[in-house]
Amino acid sequence: MTEYQHQPVLLKEALEYLQVKPGRIYLDATLGDGGHTQAILEKGASVIAIDQDPQALERASARLQSACPDINIKLDVKLPVTQVEAKTCLLIRSNFANLDQLINLPIDGILFDLGVSTLQILMPQRGFTFQSEGPLDMRMDPDLGVTAADLLMALSQKELTRLLLELGDETFAAKIARRIVKVRQRTPIVTTTQLADLVARIKPHGKIHPATKTFQALRMAVNQERYSLTQALPQALRLLKKQGRLVIISFHSGEDRLVKHFLKEQAESNNLEILTSKPVKPTVLEINQNHKARSAKLRAAAKQ
Repeated sequence: MTEYQHQPVLLKEALEYLQVKPGRIYLDATLGDGGHTQAILEKGASVIAIDQDPQALERASARLQSACPDINIKLDVKLPVTQVEAKTCLLIRSNFANLDQLINLPIDGILFDLGVSTLQILMPQRGFTFQSEGPLDMRMDPDLGVTAADLLMALSQKELTRLLLELGDETFAAKIARRIVKVRQRTPIVTTTQLADLVARIKPHGKIHPATKTFQALRMAVNQERYSLTQALPQALRLLKKQGRLVIISFHSGEDRLVKHFLKEQAESNNLEILTSKPVKPTVLEINQNHKARSAKLRAAAKQ
């Protein structure tokens, strides 16, 4: 794997909306490669960071120990967390859908960055990328039972069509699902290149690879990402202190709609003050420097 330099998306904007201040406690519900957590720690705050991928936790731990030598980085954490000392970063392996079980103390600000880790994509053996051959896995948590290959084999044509439409906004969903069902009758679809080639024969090439939306939809289904987010948002709101900040970065229109509707409902109930009348998007400069940022949207709110 080539050398990779992590660039957290919408970093400046996320820190501003979180109102990061020394001595306060923040939750990074999606640690990933650790860029947002590092920036929060460098401002003198403490962080509780969650990720369901054990490899991501190990990489982020090494990164943070190197970048923030004065911070106490803890991987072996007693749950639920009831206190956090100054200059401390607690790393927890779990899904953010389990927040109520993981944390039992008021939090000053909570960040969700819903994008998949670039380092996960760069590892062919994880099955997230169509750019190189690997098993159709796509599990962020390797202990999950169902892989992308399992879904392709088990779901009906109708279920596959719905999955591609709802989670991938894939306009060729019906044709792709029909081809998957036809091909799997002859041979199982078990590698990333098998699936990518199948989709590329159906869809015209455009600005993005034809298989991008299909891979996105399968990844979201395997990891139950939309369900986890619906479970996590109300729990995050309960954890926040009064005037605490909730910041969510999404990369998929369906997730952004889910976040928008949740914030609107809570604002109408006087639980939240929406701070972003429309989603904050990356600048042209950031997109040029980090192509991954092109579809990012940030929404923020403060607890009332």
